[in-house]
Amino acid sequence: MHHPRRVRRAVAGLLALALAPATLIIGAGAAGAGSDYPDPGISDEEIVLGGIYPFSGSVSAFGAQGHGAAAFFEYMNETNGGIEFGDGLTRRVEFITYDTAYEPQRGVEEARRLVEQDEVFALFNVFGSPVAAAVAPYAHEEGVPMPFVSSSSDQWGDGERWPLATPFSIVGSTEGSVFGGWLLEENPDATVAILYQNDDFGKGTYEAFVRSVEGTTIEIVGDESFQTTDATVDSQITNLAATGADTFFMIATPKYAAQALTKIHELGWEPLRITQTSGSNIASVLEPVGLDIAEGLVSLGWYKEVTDEIWADDPAVIEFRENAEKYGADPNDPFAGSGWLVGQMAAALFATMETPTRDGLMEAMLDWDADGVGLMLPGIRLHTESPDDRYPMEGAYMMTFDGEHWVLGDEPVIVEGQTQPTPLS
Repeated sequence: MHHPRRVRRAVAGLLALALAPATLIIGAGAAGAGSDYPDPGISDEEIVLGGIYPFSGSVSAFGAQGHGAAAFFEYMNETNGGIEFGDGLTRRVEFITYDTAYEPQRGVEEARRLVEQDEVFALFNVFGSPVAAAVAPYAHEEGVPMPFVSSSSDQWGDGERWPLATPFSIVGSTEGSVFGGWLLEENPDATVAILYQNDDFGKGTYEAFVRSVEGTTIEIVGDESFQTTDATVDSQITNLAATGADTFFMIATPKYAAQALTKIHELGWEPLRITQTSGSNIASVLEPVGLDIAEGLVSLGWYKEVTDEIWADDPAVIEFRENAEKYGADPNDPFAGSGWLVGQMAAALFATMETPTRDGLMEAMLDWDADGVGLMLPGIRLHTESPDDRYPMEGAYMMTFDGEHWVLGDEPVIVEGQTQPTPLS
């Protein structure tokens, strides 16, 4: 398993012991002589990345994302000798991961271990809004990039606040705005009740949705928040149902999303149900609720659901499902699929990284224009354009659950360059 992953290759370990940790200079490698590497965690042969995930705790379902990313890197190491970079060298990826239990302080401790003991090149795909927010000041003080932060908070595209970070996927403010715009077309007189997780993850999406419908005929008639330490959200759903709203918008991680949908059914409340993407997974949310009960649920999609039979013949999904288990991930876990996908995105980014330094990584990250990778839905691109657009992904498909599968709209909704970080209060 991949938590923790501490095994370092002997050569890299000996070099780390022999040289000062702040400056790692690798001598002649197989690909060329006299290569100087001013930053730790990278040589002609290898790049060392660090990741922190909730392998335990209240949102441990998301820990599978770490296993999926690790599996992709191991797959590339074994089948291709690593990942080809923009400087022409192919480097193996050593991905070291530790458990945060979704606890911010623990996240900081593990980030320190990765930077100061494991000497990673970057903190890759740091998982969770509160954890990433706690880690970011330390990472920036140390000059360590945080590519592909796994958080729906739009702060990771705020270059003034966090110049060394970028988000992984579409962020909450993008989702909230798209949902609001879609609802205005579908039901401009909607009355809306909202359930949201009381942290950056929930608040960013909630606030963007509210902004998108302000001044319109849509009325928000109730909202309820919850903590990730709450046992259930039953009381919140009961209060929201009492509003009589004809539309329910949910921003919740899988455990609470399943509880909310179940309680709505038990109460006999029949609103149009909209869920942020964390509540849309078939295996971890809809099956526990009951697929027939989940029929009619509306969400957004930007990646291929690896457990959905609709993608059974897709080459990228086949590649994942045939190789995930061999390299330590569950092929039947959608979050493992999202981890494999972020690994694919890293490979696509590294292919454009011509300078093997931390600055070179950020330069590539912030001047990026590429086709989507294998597990992304068609028609969605990876694009950034510093300084104004630091959000790699700004497109998604509206989708409706038909009782068996998510049915996608005909065309993606693209809002390229429109996502903006929420101003600090």
